[in-house]
Amino acid sequence: MLALSASCVNPENGEAENNLYFNVKGLLDGQIVMMDSLKPSLVKKAVLKGDPDHSTFQPDSAAWARELELFYELDLNKTSLRDKYKIERTFQEDFAQQAIVYSSLDEEETAVDQVKIVFEHGQPRLLEGVYNSKSPLFNSRRNLSIWFAPLDSVNVISAYAISGAQKMVWTDTVYFEIEGKLAYPGHEGASNH
Repeated sequence: MLALSASCVNPENGEAENNLYFNVKGLLDGQIVMMDSLKPSLVKKAVLKGDPDHSTFQPDSAAWARELELFYELDLNKTSLRDKYKIERTFQEDFAQQAIVYSSLDEEETAVDQVKIVFEHGQPRLLEGVYNSKSPLFNSRRNLSIWFAPLDSVNVISAYAISGAQKMVWTDTVYFEIEGKLAYPGHEGASNH
């Protein structure tokens, strides 16, 4: 099952078939299937308005989908976003590491300013993005990161972070941070980022 779930990523170009951009949705869907099977525990820390909150629990697939919900916004394969991003690819000399960066050509037209995916040996190691929500009543900016670590023959989510600020009309700016670290039973090495 692990090899099947990893097939969402084409290591040749880092993109799923029929998609102009990297298939973030496919990657996250595959990770949720693996996490539901492997049953990692999640140590979650959230800070809102300076008040910290900690919890440790073992999410099911529905809870993982909620935990990663905002990361799905980084999937750029929507008809309205076609040709709205500049694509840059970088490689190390030995081609062991590859990075793909999508940068918005006009940040006023897109909610996602940038998405970066780093691969090592064809497997994802890092997914980062900047997501903005704007309306007449509020502005919100979120920095999103997911780290992946090797587990058997595939990389799995080892940690994630969401940080940012939200400003509503007539209120102070609210800053927030969320960090999640995963612990896979019998695979402590997959918990590093």
